[in-house]
Parts: sequence; C-alpha cells; structure tokens
Amino acid sequence: MMALILTSCASTRLKPEAAHVVVSKDAPPASCKNIGRVDSYTYVNAARAENNNVLINVVKNNAHELGGNYVFTDVVTALKIEGDVYNCP
Repeated sequence: MMALILTSCASTRLKPEAAHVVVSKDAPPASCKNIGRVDSYTYVNAARAENNNVLINVVKNNAHELGGNYVFTDVVTALKIEGDVYNCP
C-alpha cells in the first residue's frame, strides 16, 4: 500500500467537518481500513507549533481530506504528529 503524506497551506484551525476524527495512540478496531498517512511536521514548524492542538488540528483536517475518521499515531513529539489514517464503520 502506498503511503500518502498530506501537507496543507490551509489554516491550522480545525475544520468543522474534521471535528469527528479521532487521533489516538491506540490501534483502531479490526473493522477499520487503512487509507493513508498524515504528518503535521511538514506544515507546522517550531515557531508555529505553540501547542499540541495546532498539530492535532492539522492531522485531523488532513485525515478528513483523505476520507478517514481515525488516526493511529506512531510519532508524537512537541513538533510533529505522524500516523496512519483509517476509515472505520
């Protein structure tokens, strides 16, 4: 499966349609389908990452654009969040 890393020049505000996206360190249920990957670091640099909410917003917005509703994070630091995007029923 090809991994897709999204970056965006959009605002770091959470889009209303992305509010339902779950970001978790817990693996998704088995019924979920992996549909790609997101990475907040390439968009938000250290000067703009004033808090983790900015990074989470970027991840949620990008996951929603992929059609996902769950992000299983495997990298979480003060400067970036990375994870696999899933579509869960």
